[in-house]
This record gives sequence, C-alpha cells and structure tokens, in this order.
Amino acid sequence: MNQKQLIETLKTLHEELSQGEQIDPPTLDLLKTVTVDIQRLLERSGNVPANDTEPVVNGLQELLLRFEGKHPRLATLIEQVTDGLANLGI
Repeated sequence: MNQKQLIETLKTLHEELSQGEQIDPPTLDLLKTVTVDIQRLLERSGNVPANDTEPVVNGLQELLLRFEGKHPRLATLIEQVTDGLANLGI
C-alpha cells in the first residue's frame, strides 16, 4: 500500500463512521487523534523515529480491539491502515 492508498483507506474509514455507526465518544476521540497523528507522520520526509510512531501504533491497536467484535468492517479498515503504515516504514 502506498501513501495515496493509505489516505484513501483513512477516508473510507471516516465515511463508514459517518454513515451511522454508533461509536462512543472516547473511541471517536481516539480515532480523531490517531488520524491527525498519521497525517502528521505522512507529511514528514525521511525516516520517522520510533518514539514518534509508537503512539500511532498503540492507538491503532486499541481501536482494533474496540472495533473487532461490534464493528468488523471498521476493524478491517484499521488493519489495512496498520499494514499500510508498516509498508511505508512507519
């Protein structure tokens, strides 16, 4: 997955959420934070230090755990984002 595909996957994730998925406010806040952090990382050029990526990875893992049972489509999108970041070396 390249950077453009990753951005498209993030857009799809937000579209899915806006189409009526009932998500609790803390989870929605976490998703917003992780998305902003991902966009910030993507804007950087070169290698990103591990201490900058750790909060993003941890946030994605927490979101994945929250969505796995009740929102499998969202969980799949989050897995794709995680894979995309890994492919980009983030």
